[in-house]
Amino acid sequence: MNSDETDIATVHAAGTEDVDIAVNAARAALKHPSWKDLSGSDRGRMMVKLSELVEQHAETLATIETWDNGMCCSLFRYSLRALSHPSTRG
Repeated sequence: MNSDETDIATVHAAGTEDVDIAVNAARAALKHPSWKDLSGSDRGRMMVKLSELVEQHAETLATIETWDNGMCCSLFRYSLRALSHPSTRG
C-alpha cells in the first residue's frame, strides 16, 4: 500500500500445495541434463550475466523491494551494488 493508502499490487498467498509444486519443480530442474550437465565455467558465465542484469535493473529492484517489505531504498541499492560489483564475479 502506498502512503496515500492506494494499493500497489494484489498478490495471492501460496498454500502448501503451491509450495510443494514449486519445490518439486526446482528439484527436477536441478536434475535435468540442461543444468546438471552444464560445466562450471558455463554456470559461472550465467552468474556473471545475472550480476550484470541485477546491476542494470538495480533501481527497479530496489523500488520493488521497498514496496514489498519497506526496506530503505538506499540500503537495498547498496546491497545490490555489493552483490553485482565486478570483484564478486569469478
